[in-house]
Parts: sequence; structure tokens; C-alpha cells
Amino acid sequence: MEQNEAMDDVFYRLYQRMQTESWKTFVLKHAQHVPITTNTCRGILQTLLTHTYIWNIPHQTRGHIYQHEWETLVQQWKHQLFARSKPYWDFQPHQASNKAVQVLQYLFTMPDIWFGTDVDIEQFYATLDYEDWNKDDTWKQQVRHNLQHMPSADIQHDNLLDTIQQLLSMYNIWNVPCQYAKNYQWFKQYNQWKQQTLQKINKDMSHNKKQHMHAAEIILKHI
Repeated sequence: MEQNEAMDDVFYRLYQRMQTESWKTFVLKHAQHVPITTNTCRGILQTLLTHTYIWNIPHQTRGHIYQHEWETLVQQWKHQLFARSKPYWDFQPHQASNKAVQVLQYLFTMPDIWFGTDVDIEQFYATLDYEDWNKDDTWKQQVRHNLQHMPSADIQHDNLLDTIQQLLSMYNIWNVPCQYAKNYQWFKQYNQWKQQTLQKINKDMSHNKKQHMHAAEIILKHI
């Protein structure tokens, strides 16, 4: 019963509110007081979504079952909203007025963000993780640090290519972003990256004799 009431609040009553100008006015009024430390549409929306109260989501004072279900459904709603907003992340607010208000006013003009079909959230975040993966010098330093602290007993091969394949299979070494969960879609993306990296390495090593190089350094050269 309480679960059904939570679903009614988030999936029905909230969507009724979202179709009114009074709801938009409420959100804008409260959003303008949220501290914003980024200039991007994506970052501003992410910040606003962490402040649940500004969204005026229907809520009842019920038992813990209702509260748990309500919080779960609200989190799902936030993920869907964020995912559907991605095509509009190139919007740039100007400095002359409140950036949170500018972003929301712009996004309010896109009905598909608020009332669009559901996105595959696992696929969305897995793809986003790899788009966000910044393989800069700082990242490479962290990878080298991870390798230095890895027990030598973890490496089971003497052959260089076998060692490279084993290292690439140890996902915890490579500091791959994970904004949602290490689920099937995340590992699917990881395996695609691993195979692409192996193909680059195999192609290069077929033309160059570099067996004297450390396996990890060979990997870092190709990613």
C-alpha cells in the first residue's frame, strides 16, 4: 500500500505538477539560491538535482516503506531527467544573470526532457563514463602508482602479450570512471576498450620489436 502511494506521488502527482506554470515558478524561485560552481549546463543541472527540495515533489509523512520507495523513485526520476537532458548540454549560460535560472528556463522549453520516454540508464551512464574518461598525465601517473603497488604474484605470465592481456583485464588498475554502477553495460564498454587497445598494440608490435618495454608502458602508449 505504501509503495503504491509513493509511486502515485512520483509517477502521477509530480507529472501533473510539472505541467503547470506554478511548478516551474516554484523551481526557479528556489533554484536561484543554490550555490553553483560550474558554468556548464550539465554541471548546473547535476548540482540542482542534488537539492531535492527545489523540485517540489509530492511527499507524504508515512512509514519507512513509503519513505524508502519514495527516495528510490525520486532517484530514478532524477537519473531519467539528467539522461534526457544530454542533447542540450551545449547550452552556455551567460554571466549577467543567475546561471541556474538560465539553464532551467532553457530546459523548460524542451518537453522531451520532462515528459520523454525512459532512457536505458545503465547504458547511458556506461557510455558517459567512457566519454568522460580523461587519460591525461595525472591519470597515467595514478595508473603507474596502481601498478607499483600491485603484488608481483598477480602476474601469471612470462610472455609479454599474455601479460598485457592480463593487465588489461584488471579493470581496477585503470581508474575507469563509474558514475552509476559496475554493471553489465559498464563491463561491456570496458571489454570494448580492452579489445580496441589490444588491437592497437598488436598492430604496432607486428612492425616493431619492443619486447624490452614494460607491458604497462606499452599499454599506456596506445591509449
